[in-house]
Amino acid sequence: MKKILPVLLVASLMFGNCSKSNDGQPAATPLLGTWNLQSETIVTTRNGAPATTNNVQITSPITVEYLANGVFIVKNHYPRRITTEGGTYTFANNVITLDYSNNGIMTSVLSVSELTDTRLVTVETRGDTNYSMVTTDTLTR
Repeated sequence: MKKILPVLLVASLMFGNCSKSNDGQPAATPLLGTWNLQSETIVTTRNGAPATTNNVQITSPITVEYLANGVFIVKNHYPRRITTEGGTYTFANNVITLDYSNNGIMTSVLSVSELTDTRLVTVETRGDTNYSMVTTDTLTR
């Protein structure tokens, strides 16, 4: 019995520290950290007309930071000032949902088409029956 008690104690500590939930926090993924916007392509279609593609020129650095507590921060580094916005996010099944409700703006749903330790590619689709806009962002770090 003296030999079994330490084994039971160690086993209970091992299994007692396991948890199925992460207390509502995003799981540690390559998404966490700061990303730098490298390129943005916007494809629009209006009333069935041929699609128009616009490769947006990134003139000032834009960073997006995903924190482990479910907060995201977007910073636009203009030459004379830095603007900051953000809110909360969730990341599941290769979809990032950004909730800007703290700023009264909107919610964005981004499909993740690529995610590695150094590269993130997201696609956002918006529109209705007469108009569609697909934005593809490529970020690196």
